[in-house]
Amino acid sequence: METAFPFGDRIAPPALATTRGPVRSLVIIWRSGTEALDWQLGSWAGALRAGMDVVVVHACSSAERVRLERDHAGVRVLVAPADREVRVLRELGVRAARGDIVEVRDDTQCDEIGWLLRRAAADPADDRSSGAGGSYRARDPRVQSASSS
Repeated sequence: METAFPFGDRIAPPALATTRGPVRSLVIIWRSGTEALDWQLGSWAGALRAGMDVVVVHACSSAERVRLERDHAGVRVLVAPADREVRVLRELGVRAARGDIVEVRDDTQCDEIGWLLRRAAADPADDRSSGAGGSYRARDPRVQSASSS
């Protein structure tokens, strides 16, 4: 029988349970142009290498996605239709995130995104949310509440 490591309001599956704390993901909804995204990712390069899971949801071509992921290590880009509602883009990003705690920001919050990345680089075990923009705790599908059984 597998054992799990409890933290927060859920049980982490053994594969995610670490002594360093929960894994964090950052989902960035990017509605501006690809050139601006490329420049911004370059400015965050040092912090991106810190190991935080970074998912960018962006309306771009497959070739642009491949180039962005190649040029910016540690970033995964999801190609999304430009006409989708922000709510749908957030859902796509959260589903693709690999972390236990998922921070969601958009391209109007570049200063805060930089701060989140620098904080993760300085202290990967820090699981506090910044409080603005939205934070989600991922749920283990194997753990059900008493009301759903």
